Amino acid sequence: MSSGVRPEVVPTRNATEPNNSLQR
Repeated sequence: MSSGVRPEVVPTRNATEPNNSLQR
């Protein structure tokens, strides 16, 4: 279940914050 919730929260933050946060 954790795996399903994690991917959903990542794309949501990416839309608000730049890819720099995810890449770094």
